[in-house]
Amino acid sequence: ASLKEISLTDSMTRLKNRRFFTDVLEPETKNFISRSLPYSPTKNRRKGTQNPIYGIFIVDIDHFKKVNDTFGHNSGDIVLKQFSSILIKMVRFDDHVIRWGGDEFLIILKRTDKQFLYSFSERLRKKVESTKFRLANDKEISKACSIGFVSFPLSAEFPKAFNCEQAITIADHALYYAKNHVRNISVGVSLKENIKLDETVSKIILNSFDKAISENYITLILK
Repeated sequence: ASLKEISLTDSMTRLKNRRFFTDVLEPETKNFISRSLPYSPTKNRRKGTQNPIYGIFIVDIDHFKKVNDTFGHNSGDIVLKQFSSILIKMVRFDDHVIRWGGDEFLIILKRTDKQFLYSFSERLRKKVESTKFRLANDKEISKACSIGFVSFPLSAEFPKAFNCEQAITIADHALYYAKNHVRNISVGVSLKENIKLDETVSKIILNSFDKAISENYITLILK
């Protein structure tokens, strides 16, 4: 059991790693979706949350490379550890924080409310922005982050239209939209109501983000 736990943990940040997603979280989300029903105001009530969803967030530290280039890789590691601590403190004990790769992190909020996702994303972004990261020589620096997020399932009417890995891909598109435009913002993706979510539309949303926006298949949630 101890070796299994080690294999699912990022050695530096002590967060879960990508293998944890593959071995544990992905089967869990498949089970969640298999029990999901099309939207109904009288169904799927759990602990006061109507039609609960998972919140998926991809978080990336803005201009992280500058930390390594200016202060060295040891300082970069210190920032990653402090950043990881912020993420852990922002979530509940049964939510998941995963080091997705480099300075990119995946947060999964379990059984939450869709209306909560943007406020959570903004609270996290502002917390990072206001934090002073302390380096080994007691020097303090400020950092910011960009966030892309979606609800899972994306569609209450068609809960099986996208699997969890595809939802992460869409959140990643939102993250890079943020980084390519402003940085230090939260960008969510919501499907337009009453769209015909067939195979063609699903592929466009997954593979051609700009086209999905121009064709009015998705709405971006941002300030």
